[in-house]
Amino acid sequence: MQPWAAELFKQRSDAAGKDDTIARCLPVSPARAWASFALQKIVQTPDAVVILDEYMIQFRQIFLDGRPLPRDTEPIFKGYSIGKWDGETLVVETIGLKDNAWLDLRGHPLTDQARITERIRRVDYGHLQVDVTVNDPKAYTQPWTRTVKLSLTPNTELLEYICNENEKSTPHMVGPSAAN
Repeated sequence: MQPWAAELFKQRSDAAGKDDTIARCLPVSPARAWASFALQKIVQTPDAVVILDEYMIQFRQIFLDGRPLPRDTEPIFKGYSIGKWDGETLVVETIGLKDNAWLDLRGHPLTDQARITERIRRVDYGHLQVDVTVNDPKAYTQPWTRTVKLSLTPNTELLEYICNENEKSTPHMVGPSAAN
């Protein structure tokens, strides 16, 4: 990590997750969503893949129509994603993320300079493997990759999960930043 990112990570760790985007009922980045506790549903059309997420009723669009990544994007929680098929693997590039996001539950930072590459492939019936590479030179000294393995959840439907409706947990969280 870059020195400032290591210090921010330490502060977030010391705060015991109080400032986590999920604790504040905010959307999560694509890199974090794959390891989410909430169900996701993937819908594929010829021109796009849309990922529906139970958590905060979020959606993500991955354009497959051959367009390039834009030069300048409005920073958003899910970023701007394009994809292309490399054999049986969907390769997705994402830019345009909001600055100061949480990459994971532990508090690793993600900045507006991040470029996320996901390699999504179906290992067999009922299993996906997603290799997520984070290239964020503002926060990290080199790109790094992690692998997430997912299982199909058949015969189920997505439900609404709106955490900020009647949310009362945040004021009761403890840790060094609880007094703030």
